[in-house]
Amino acid sequence: MLNEGSPSTLRTWMAITILTIAFVLPMVWGAMSAFFFFIRNQNRKIWAISIAIVSIWGICQAIYSLYISVVLTKLSVNNTITLPLLEAENQYAKAVLLIAIYMLLLYQTYTLYQKRVFASADFRRLCTFVLGLFCIYTLFMDF
Repeated sequence: MLNEGSPSTLRTWMAITILTIAFVLPMVWGAMSAFFFFIRNQNRKIWAISIAIVSIWGICQAIYSLYISVVLTKLSVNNTITLPLLEAENQYAKAVLLIAIYMLLLYQTYTLYQKRVFASADFRRLCTFVLGLFCIYTLFMDF
């Protein structure tokens, strides 16, 4: 029961809380940021920065999980040779793919953000130019 407050129950809830904060919240925040940035076309800096932060966090998690798998492989290689090595190779492939996906997400976010900023600046310059031409045209049409 939860009312008894045993140490194992407390440790279980602490582990669940830590896992939620470390894994679930960044995923939800990244999904929400990607939705607003890529699908809703909201070119706010907060969405680009949050996608970058979540991507860097994912890269760090992939590197950490790879490090843990290498350490566990070195510790368990004395017992059996093939199974830990195959699991380590699987972790290598998984980590490399995750890092590549997160790097692609970082690149796409950066290039799309820059494209939108330049497009809006070009549009403002074009509007100013057209407005200037219109003012000159109306000024000379009065004569």
